[in-house]
Amino acid sequence: MRSINISTDVFAKIWSLRQAAEDTEDAILRRVLGCVSPRTDTQQPTVQTARVNRALGFHDRRFDVHFEEGFEIFRNYEGTDYKARAAGGHWLLLNNGKACVSLNELSQAIGTKGENAWMNWFFSAPNGERKPVSQLRDESKIRRRRPIARTDSIPDLEDL
Repeated sequence: MRSINISTDVFAKIWSLRQAAEDTEDAILRRVLGCVSPRTDTQQPTVQTARVNRALGFHDRRFDVHFEEGFEIFRNYEGTDYKARAAGGHWLLLNNGKACVSLNELSQAIGTKGENAWMNWFFSAPNGERKPVSQLRDESKIRRRRPIARTDSIPDLEDL
């Protein structure tokens, strides 16, 4: 295997062309370019291929949440429906093919400002129910901000 450097938009485009059972960029490009597979199923994958396979889907290190390859999330923002898919270590915004490295970047890619992306992106549970992706995080890893202490020492306007 050889490594190549490509831009984020080209990487996103490759993954937007993915079909079922294509788990690597190599598999996608082999189909698109009409290449014959160089190995049979009896051959062992190379070290580089194994490294790529571990990166499939999307993994959020901060909350230690792994989204399997192909896992889809969705939302509506300002009247527009958006969908994204975990692909190749990124979130792939299906509306425009942009690859994002976090949920927050994904939200910014659709024009939001300063929101909790974990509460605004949703997934379909196995029973079809819509659930926020925040339900997939380990609660113990979420740091909460301290509430601002309220003091009663501020005078009422009537007292001034």
